[in-house]
Amino acid sequence: MRTACSRSRCGCELNPIVAGFVRAMRDEQIMRQEFSYIPPEIERYDNRFICIRNGNCLGAMLYTVQAMLGYGDDHEDLIAFQQIALKGFERILQMSSLEEILKKRKGVEKTNKLPYIESDEYFSNAYTLSALAYTKTWRTEKNIQMLADALNHINRIMKPDNQMHVKTKSRYYAPYFALVTPIRAFDPDYISTITYRRILTEIAMLGVGERVGVVKESLEAISAATDDEGILKMNFGQPHNKRYSPLKIEYPTPYVDVRLEEDYKKGHGLDCDLTFWAVQFKSLVENRFFLDK
Repeated sequence: MRTACSRSRCGCELNPIVAGFVRAMRDEQIMRQEFSYIPPEIERYDNRFICIRNGNCLGAMLYTVQAMLGYGDDHEDLIAFQQIALKGFERILQMSSLEEILKKRKGVEKTNKLPYIESDEYFSNAYTLSALAYTKTWRTEKNIQMLADALNHINRIMKPDNQMHVKTKSRYYAPYFALVTPIRAFDPDYISTITYRRILTEIAMLGVGERVGVVKESLEAISAATDDEGILKMNFGQPHNKRYSPLKIEYPTPYVDVRLEEDYKKGHGLDCDLTFWAVQFKSLVENRFFLDK
């Protein structure tokens, strides 16, 4: 895959800090140096495109970061990754159950021997979803409808207790938020994962509108959970909500939900963040974000 940044197309001069970061991620020499400090990281970089079809690799993460920074449509490799991401959702539409693509390992009676998919199997995860949410080259009505159908299909065929690994050469790894379980609509009384609202936001960013069931259900739940002053409220007192509560977010990482306010310990910081998210989510759904190329 190519690594050079086409400066004339990506507008790197618009934000020198972000642009410099993106150029560094596209520079083979710089990246090899960054991943040279211990042997396992050298191997990780050398193998960065293994599992690219299901988004479970360093290459997928690097492409997704660039897309989230606004540089997902200016480079041939990233445009190619958009097509890979689409194929992952198309693959889901071809399935009637997750078991169709899973392979069993020897010694399956042991609890740590989960079934797996091969590294070259197409499938969708949080990286491929994000890559599509923050880009637009792929956007046609046909592709948007396909994604809406695939997301609805996930909630028809996936079981809540589904688990799998991804095989990379002779090793097996847990995938990064692979879409192997039903996607939960927003519920003010239940926080299902640490990227709960972010997943819903990125689905809305695909331009699917209310064609996806969890989007429509989330809009209804947001409306019901908004008080008379227009503030979205969530129930953080439930024991099962403590683990994934936004109150535990200290700084942005790939493994937390959306946070803008600096401090949740005093004032109405959390109320402001939740309400901003609700307004943003509604706007993304109504305006079918990024539909205009």
